[in-house]
Amino acid sequence: MKMRKAMSVLLAMAMLSGLTACGSTGATGTAGTDSSSAGGTDQTYTISLATCWANDHPTTKAIDEVFIPYITEHTDGKVVIEHYPNNQLGGEQDAYEQVMDGSVQMAALGNLWGNNVVPELNIQEIPFLFDSEDEFWDVASDINGEFCQIAQKACNEHGVTLLGLYKRGFRETTSNKPINSVEDLNGLVMRMPSVDFIINTWQSYGANTTVIAWNECYTACQQKTCEGTEGSLDSIYAMKLYEVQKDLAMTNHVLSIGELTVNTNYWNTLPKDYQDVISEATKLLQEDVYERITNSEKEWIADMEANGMTVTYPDRESMKNACKDVVKEYIENTDCAVDIIKMFGKTDYLDNLGIAY
Repeated sequence: MKMRKAMSVLLAMAMLSGLTACGSTGATGTAGTDSSSAGGTDQTYTISLATCWANDHPTTKAIDEVFIPYITEHTDGKVVIEHYPNNQLGGEQDAYEQVMDGSVQMAALGNLWGNNVVPELNIQEIPFLFDSEDEFWDVASDINGEFCQIAQKACNEHGVTLLGLYKRGFRETTSNKPINSVEDLNGLVMRMPSVDFIINTWQSYGANTTVIAWNECYTACQQKTCEGTEGSLDSIYAMKLYEVQKDLAMTNHVLSIGELTVNTNYWNTLPKDYQDVISEATKLLQEDVYERITNSEKEWIADMEANGMTVTYPDRESMKNACKDVVKEYIENTDCAVDIIKMFGKTDYLDNLGIAY
């Protein structure tokens, strides 16, 4: 952790060395030779973008092939995005903290904000709330829509501006035995992230849970420290869990998303027309990632089957019923949950739990 922090500090110092006295407003990463703050001048803005995705991940490719080229073209090269994929500047938690403190300007991560400080961005991780991805994205894709603006306000309180959300997909389950219903999870040792709600949910299925960092999952499965994992297909495939797990259950239990964020103090130093360009590039990124991952999911499943994995489609209703009490308690104790569930038109979900609204 200290080494990664030091790396980000050195990066910030290197960027700061290029600042002119007139061009600097105290935001890390701004460089240039012109004191004007308006777009179309000679001033150049250099933005470090930290991502956790591997070089061949659809999100990485979309950033390199769509997001960055659009910004370069429409700012005449005056906004330079320096992309650091594959956790080059530290892990997800490091990048999340670096964007808050401004040592890194921008980050494309998993749902770090929802899991840490913005419960509004955790709504899609309520089990079996959404039957399709469209139910979520029809509302959440609009950064100016009601849902994203509520999340935006919460992010702003932590010094961060939410540029947009992007697809990762439903989370599925890998194991060393077939899973066809909730009964098959009884006694199974499942790897979990360090998130109480997720742990409690899987315990309600009858699983034994153990907290293991995602980057240690392969070894943990290989050494039988755990017997199963859960995650989005992009993560399962990238981790090559098909080499150490025999079965893939398409549980579609929760929806994973990614978040593109920027340090608010830095964002406010950018000319408005450059902000508009980045916002438009974010929309294109969102659309491109959605298409790339959607097109890749069938290929990933087929490849995992070719590598010996058996794919099952379990009885999701049995899992949904098993976790009702845990979910009800979570919703009732999360201030924003009922209102946001209503915002997505999922009042039937609240009815099934007996929650008044």
